[in-house]
Amino acid sequence: MGLGRHIERASAVALALGVVIAVSALPVAAEGMSASDQMPASAGWAGVISALLVAVGRRPAVPGRPDDRPPAPVAPVRTVAGIGPVDDIALSPDGRYAYVAALRSDRINGTEKWTVKVVDTAADVVIKTIDDLSEVIPTSLAASPDASRLYVADRGAAAIRVVDIQEGSPTRNRIVDTLRLDRSLAVCYGTPTAIALSPKGSRLYALMTDHAVLIVDPETRVLAGTVSGGDSVAMFSAGEHIYVCADDRLGNTNVAAGVVILEADTGRELGSFGINDAPAFIRQPILAGSSGQLYLDIDDLDGRLEVVDTSTLKVVSRITIEASADRQLRSIPSAAALSPDGRCLYVANQGVRLSSDEATEVGWVSVVDTRLNKVVDDIQLPQSGIDESQGANPQFIAISPAGDRLVVVNEQAIASIVDVASRSVVSTVTFGEPTDQPRVVVVNPARNAVYVGTSGEAGLTVISL
Repeated sequence: MGLGRHIERASAVALALGVVIAVSALPVAAEGMSASDQMPASAGWAGVISALLVAVGRRPAVPGRPDDRPPAPVAPVRTVAGIGPVDDIALSPDGRYAYVAALRSDRINGTEKWTVKVVDTAADVVIKTIDDLSEVIPTSLAASPDASRLYVADRGAAAIRVVDIQEGSPTRNRIVDTLRLDRSLAVCYGTPTAIALSPKGSRLYALMTDHAVLIVDPETRVLAGTVSGGDSVAMFSAGEHIYVCADDRLGNTNVAAGVVILEADTGRELGSFGINDAPAFIRQPILAGSSGQLYLDIDDLDGRLEVVDTSTLKVVSRITIEASADRQLRSIPSAAALSPDGRCLYVANQGVRLSSDEATEVGWVSVVDTRLNKVVDDIQLPQSGIDESQGANPQFIAISPAGDRLVVVNEQAIASIVDVASRSVVSTVTFGEPTDQPRVVVVNPARNAVYVGTSGEAGLTVISL
């Protein structure tokens, strides 16, 4: 989603998060947003996972799967120095620069301030700190398609700061404009926690703390529309469309959750629908794809994905992700990634004990065939090694541009690198301390690398694929 990003890439977003995945394009009415202020959508591993999953009997052969091909070596992990805790990451369109919302500590005065740092992705070094943003609390970032502007959501004010990032400009890396989100509104919706731009940059979408998405024309500074929600609201983009998931957005007493589909470059509503049996809300979207199907994770602790045909806005299938044959575990999808060819959806899951006083125990990746809308395989994550939590509590999953590698990042700052061909973990890496929470994961196709931002001092980690 430039948009699939919290409310605290939403830390969540005082929203409700989990997995909503759009496999996009739509005649009626989809790419990923990171939000550092979303309500986390995420988490779980143990030695019993293999036996449990085998017991389910889900291991059919998949056509064209080269199981005998040896996995390629994995490049080392690098930490970018001088970053500190990270809230969000935005890449320039060519992948040359990474703009990082980070916490800067002044050890002399004992103060801390958020700012935005510019990283040269060729050398993985900080080349600039945007001092104009020293008084801003940057919760979400978005770079314009023409690489001329960086939009910064300011949680300290109902505003979007606009920074000039054009090469050779005399005002480069300076604030040149401010989009006020409260002046033309009859009702205040709080402050922005996540933002996204349409493919042409003609519309900016701001997810607000008080359960609404504001649609802004960044050139005219005019509010072009509003999508309100109930107790929770979330959004993500996929290609030419924006999806807004809202609690009772449709205003129907028998509809607990709804999805509104917008044309990204205009903000025009293309359609909406409700899930009648959705308890409370649809979880925050994590990823989008491009094949006309929308995958919604319903917040019911049942490992269920609703599959919606985006042309008819009808539920066409239901995918159940089972954690064990005897149902002593329940599965919670926490993140997902779509293969470049759209044929496979990789869903990172947590396995949770039915007893409320027991912690999450296992975690794995389910492989969904998007043509069959069925789980066809499971990828076991590490069960031991660095510590007992090596494969537990997955929060993010990313796929390489070539589709040959998966990176599964867990709650304890551990990443499992999965070879897609053999469907096996080929490397496990750590970054920072076990207490460092991952906040955002971004893939840079230009460098064939994944950037992981965490809450710890290590800040920004680069994993080559």
